[in-house]
Amino acid sequence: MTNKNRLIKFVRLKNDYIKNFTGIDYANDVDYENIRAWSERYCTGIYNQLSENIQKNNARGLSKYTCIWCIYRLSCLSCDYAQEHGICSDDDTSLYNQYCSHELINSLTNDVYKNMIEQT
Repeated sequence: MTNKNRLIKFVRLKNDYIKNFTGIDYANDVDYENIRAWSERYCTGIYNQLSENIQKNNARGLSKYTCIWCIYRLSCLSCDYAQEHGICSDDDTSLYNQYCSHELINSLTNDVYKNMIEQT
């Protein structure tokens, strides 16, 4: 499996988890198409960093360490996810802020993410 496909699978798993928790999709077809447009070289770097953040640094919750778009883009202004859903911390109208809750953040433990990485 390519790292691009691993990233897509990771996002699908994260989407399923968040949707089961909140009823709101985390990602959509536009997001998956954007990932497909990324070069395999970038996808490899993103996947490796994501995996390290989770496996070695115990990343959890909703953060720049568990978000492939944050790893890919250093600026929210050029972020594909932000263009589709709104900047994560911009205001209460962004999709991120609509589904973001303390309960969800606390439920996204490092073990949940490790399980997602293992499935990719």
